[in-house]
Amino acid sequence: MFATIDNLKIFYEISGQGNPIILLHGWGGNHNSFFPITEVLRENFQVITLDLPGFGESEASKLIWGIKEYAKFLSEFISKIKIKDPVLIGHSFGGTIAAAFANKKDLKPKKLVLVDAKLVKPNNNFKKVLFQITAKTGKVMTSFLNKNLQQKIRSQFYNQVGEHDYENLDGVMKKNFIEIISHDYQETLSKIQAKTLIIWGDKDLDTPLSDAYIIKKLIPDSKLIIIPGTHFAYLEEPKEFCKIVTKFIKEK
Repeated sequence: MFATIDNLKIFYEISGQGNPIILLHGWGGNHNSFFPITEVLRENFQVITLDLPGFGESEASKLIWGIKEYAKFLSEFISKIKIKDPVLIGHSFGGTIAAAFANKKDLKPKKLVLVDAKLVKPNNNFKKVLFQITAKTGKVMTSFLNKNLQQKIRSQFYNQVGEHDYENLDGVMKKNFIEIISHDYQETLSKIQAKTLIIWGDKDLDTPLSDAYIIKKLIPDSKLIIIPGTHFAYLEEPKEFCKIVTKFIKEK
């Protein structure tokens, strides 16, 4: 089904009954990114999945959005569909949004689950600068080549600096991507008051395990559980993930 939020057509689905859970997908994902998880969690909870603006079937804003704008959107979405005291589960980019939302004054999550969340700025400044240069000048650098060769070179260049998501973006979403990855969100974590569960894959190379320990230290009422897997450990160990999340949500 669709809802109109901030003049944007947003796709979402609701299934199951019980305490509401909102699942926030990572960059490049959509409402189906949590499919195996949704099937299990909806047996005990009301599960809401959505396509964040600019992803899946949801429209993108014509303006540049950072995490602040995505968190504001989430507030409006929750108000629109009339969900009270949701538990937020955010993976990667979705975790960044969930953490930002938890700092808002108007609506706060009942509990917060951060899964391999992108909240710590990478230490590799050279890589970051190289990517930003590539992002801004890639078209100019290859403009004299034929289209097939242009795409091949750009793809290789983006992969070398580690930003596989960037090359598939168009228009404002490219600017959004640069805006979002250029910030460090650590300073806001100490303000989170919601009880927080941090789940991390022990072999995550995208958001390394060291990030999890930093986040755990900064969020006051938080605990960290490490599970086998990569950046998508929740899909690699879905039963274990759902067991951990269910226990956390039901705890008083």
